[in-house]
Parts: sequence; structure tokens; C-alpha cells
Amino acid sequence: MTLQDELRVMLEKARRYIKSAAVLQLEGDHDSAVSRLYYAMFYCAEALLLARGHSFSSHRAVISAFAQHFVRSGTLPPELLSGCGPLLRKDSSATTSLSPL
Repeated sequence: MTLQDELRVMLEKARRYIKSAAVLQLEGDHDSAVSRLYYAMFYCAEALLLARGHSFSSHRAVISAFAQHFVRSGTLPPELLSGCGPLLRKDSSATTSLSPL
């Protein structure tokens, strides 16, 4: 599988998870919606890192590397990471502020 194929698979998976989160939210299953959004963000972060030649075996390593390579470097605004903090930590309180997708 080529790098392009791997990236395409990751991003398609993220899209499916976002759609799934919308359905789960409409059904009132907010915890599962947050979980799906977490994984959608995770797959996007993993794809960005892979596109730059980085691959990691743990969630913690992916999140840390994403912060280092994209946020702390100034490529992406810090608000992006701070706004996703509760989801990235799988914080159950994130479900209380989940707005419609």
C-alpha cells in the first residue's frame, strides 16, 4: 500500500466516524458520539504525522507528536489543541458541551 493509499484510508475512516458521531448524537448517545469524534481527530492527526514521515504506536505518542510538530511549531493555532483537550483526554465532561454537528 502506498503512502497516498494509507492517508486516504485514514481520512476516509475519520469521515465515517464523524458521520457516525452525528447519528449517535441525534440518538442521544453522547458518550459514544464523543468517542467517535475522538477517533476521527486521532486518525486525522495520525495522517498528518504520517504525511510528514512520522509513525507512532500509541495514542499518547501521536497526540504528543501532533502537538509538537503542528501546534508548538506554529503550523496550527494553539486554540486547536486546547479546544480539543477534553476530547483528546476522553474527558466525560466533554459530553455536556457537545453541540450539534
